[in-house]
Amino acid sequence: KQLQVKPGLCPRRRLDDRRCAVTCSTDTDCPNQEKCCFSGCGRQCMEPYPGEI
Repeated sequence: KQLQVKPGLCPRRRLDDRRCAVTCSTDTDCPNQEKCCFSGCGRQCMEPYPGEI
């Protein structure tokens, strides 16, 4: 499985957002255009902000 980084930037995490679930390990684990982002404690698929990697 080739690692592919999807375009866009992960949203900035909020200090009060401490979701510890790990639902992905790379961008290819996420549906559509979502990226695998660090959520402050775990990793989750999130809608990216437009921008360069």
